[in-house]
Parts: sequence; structure tokens; C-alpha cells
Amino acid sequence: MKAIVKFPFVTVFFIAFIWLHSVMPASESSEESGFFLSLIESVFGSGFITEHILRKMAHFTEYMLLGMAAYYDVMRLFTKGNPRTVIAMYICLFTSVADESIQLFVEGRTGKLTDVWIDHSGSLTGIIIAFIILKLYRRYKKSSP
Repeated sequence: MKAIVKFPFVTVFFIAFIWLHSVMPASESSEESGFFLSLIESVFGSGFITEHILRKMAHFTEYMLLGMAAYYDVMRLFTKGNPRTVIAMYICLFTSVADESIQLFVEGRTGKLTDVWIDHSGSLTGIIIAFIILKLYRRYKKSSP
């Protein structure tokens, strides 16, 4: 039972979510982006954000969440002697490169190096956020009676 508890469910979920969106044809992906764009425009008005910017923000956000999950899972799975932060970074980088590579083979999609940079920036941000949260939690836990 202990092995199941340590399985990185959240990280695997985010990777699956990202890659499932990668295999979506361009028409379906654009339709999904259009839906979220119309929601945002209904709140903030037309012209607040473009579909292109929305898609780049989505890349950054999903990888930020992946970075947080990967950092947490790696901290749980590996001993202190391992370079755990680097392992989390490589998991995210591999996911991003694979994500953009998958898109090279999907109708109407293209893999872009700039998206890898956006993705990895998001994952590094998530790793930093998770690191800070974990440090604060440990400090709080140590100081409380």
C-alpha cells in the first residue's frame, strides 16, 4: 500500500492532461480556446486579450501547475542525497519537449521552440512557488508546539 501512496498521481495527471491537449487537432484546440476567450470577454469586455495571448498564458499556467506537482512528488519520492529540484526541472523540460514534438504530427498544429521556453518558464515558476510553500510549511510546523 505504501508504494501506491508514493505514486506521483498529480504529476502523471498533469502530464496526461498536457499531452492529451497536444494530440487535439488545431480546429478542436482553437474551439476550446475560443470558448475560454468568450468567457473572459464576457467579464472584461471585447479586446481585453487575444486568443494568441490566452494560449500562451495557458501554456505557462499548465506548466506552472506541473512544476509545483513535480517538485512536490520528487520531494516525496527521492532521498535527500539526490538533486531533487533538478529532477523536477528535467521532468518538466522532457514533458515540454515531448509536448511540442507531438504537435509536429497533429493536423494543423506546429511544435514551437518558443512554446518550450514559455512552458519551461512556467514550470520553473511552479517549482519556485512549491519550494517557498514547502519551506514556509516546514518553518511553521517546526515552530508550532
